[in-house]
Amino acid sequence: MSETRTIEKHLQQHDLAALRHLIGNVSPEQLRSVDCFVSKRLGVFIPAVGPCLYSLSPRHTHPSYLFVLTADDYCSVVFEDRTVTFDSNKLYVISPGIPHQEKPIEGFSRYIAILADKQFFEGELNHYGISRSPLFKGAAFDPPADLKFHIKDFMNEYEAKNPGSENVLEAIALQITHVLARTILHLNEGTEQVGQRMEIYNVIEYLNLHYGEDISIPAMARVANLSISHFSRLFKAETGTSPMDYLNQVRLDKARKLLRSSDKPITQVALECGFNSPAYFTTMFQRRFRVQPSHYRKDFK
Repeated sequence: MSETRTIEKHLQQHDLAALRHLIGNVSPEQLRSVDCFVSKRLGVFIPAVGPCLYSLSPRHTHPSYLFVLTADDYCSVVFEDRTVTFDSNKLYVISPGIPHQEKPIEGFSRYIAILADKQFFEGELNHYGISRSPLFKGAAFDPPADLKFHIKDFMNEYEAKNPGSENVLEAIALQITHVLARTILHLNEGTEQVGQRMEIYNVIEYLNLHYGEDISIPAMARVANLSISHFSRLFKAETGTSPMDYLNQVRLDKARKLLRSSDKPITQVALECGFNSPAYFTTMFQRRFRVQPSHYRKDFK
């Protein structure tokens, strides 16, 4: 089976037609390193182990509104008349049909991209008395604190595949859309109550960025600015699992993506994802996914 056919097989669960409705004429190959979570009217896309190759293509456009929530300051986007360098922890907006290109870098930028169906988003803007949406070419906003929580809910619901998930996804998509609309209309300013949930999310974000490093619970507690005991209790209450179990889940998910998207030896994949012992990695991978890493890779060849 060809590599492109392999990726198409993987993307069947995402519904390639729904992806193209939001992104444009994207190929499965261009999404090989991207985690995708989609509903009918909204999608969340996260470069996981490499860049989105569609984003790197010159003068590409989207039929949807693009919102980019940045986690670092390495991303620059080229428009026809200027280049915008994205700052960390900002929300950038690009309107449908605007040609642009993410500048290639060594490695890849860390961000969450949200694509909202044009007709759907503009319809919701009507509730705020906006009949004609402004034209956005990389406009920057301060993201509301609850946006990441809604995105996480959307991702969890998508992956759960529970009965009724499609309706729940649309409900969360509507919630995200109104958070985004209120942000660009400056209706969120001064209204956010940021509590300890935000501290836990900061740790989760840290784990997704540094999963290949040697990370201890004391190090996580320092990121959260909490005592070790309080952090451990709060983390489990918020996520339903212990900090180290969560870290291993992140590492295994990243390893699974690397096994699909690269030809790196399994030992190298294990080391890059924070497992010092290939044997331990194999044991953990089989426990989580019910298949050995080598057999998992063969399924995508």
